[in-house]
This record gives sequence, structure tokens and C-alpha cells, in this order.
Amino acid sequence: MLSTIPGFLVLGDHMKYNNIVKEMDAGWIIYAVNVLMTSHFLMTFLIVINPVNQELDKIFKLKGKGIDLLKEYRILTLLSII
Repeated sequence: MLSTIPGFLVLGDHMKYNNIVKEMDAGWIIYAVNVLMTSHFLMTFLIVINPVNQELDKIFKLKGKGIDLLKEYRILTLLSII
């Protein structure tokens, strides 16, 4: 809410689109915003999915196994969640 109120006060009802990124002038700033948002979403996805993978490791008792076997099972559990 704290970031939406000043944005509404500045732009008001003069927005053509519902997306604030489309309201910006074309150029490097939109590219930078898109890159930062994408990296934020990817990093957030990894943080959110990590506890699920850890619980699956506990359920399937993958801790302490061989390194090759551990990699294969972790890849399979990660892909099954995605």
C-alpha cells in the first residue's frame, strides 16, 4: 500500500493501461525494470520451492546417500514440483 498511494497521487486517473510498466516511456528503463522483475521472480521461486524440496528429501531419506544418487533424486523431485 505504501508504494501504491504515491503512484496513484502522481498518475491519478490518467493511466491508459492497468500495467504501470506500459505507462513508462520506451527505452532502457523498461528493459532494466523487466530484467530486475524477472530476476526477482526467479530468485523468489527458488526460495519458495526450497523448503518443499527439503521436505521431500526427508520423506525419501535422500540425506547421506552417494553424491550421484543424491543429484539424480533431487533433480527428479525438483522437476516433479515444477
